Amino acid sequence: MKTFKITVPYTYMVSGDYEHEITEDQVLEYFEVESIDEIDPEKLEEYLREEADDASYDIDDEVIFQLVREQKGLETQLDDIQIELELL
Repeated sequence: MKTFKITVPYTYMVSGDYEHEITEDQVLEYFEVESIDEIDPEKLEEYLREEADDASYDIDDEVIFQLVREQKGLETQLDDIQIELELL
């Protein structure tokens, strides 16, 4: 008897928005300054983006589970399917 073993690579994608707050005190402490005005705007934006990226790893699992339930974002990668013939 012949059996075909098919391996289908997939990616499960969901998308959503999350809000993350950084206080002025956190910013001042990070930059070691007394006023936001002392911070280069480009450096401030870079810092805020990095903080937001880091915070994305702390999104509550229940939020992710809800997105998965709602969006069902399974995407197969058809070009990468592997088929093997197994003889029993």
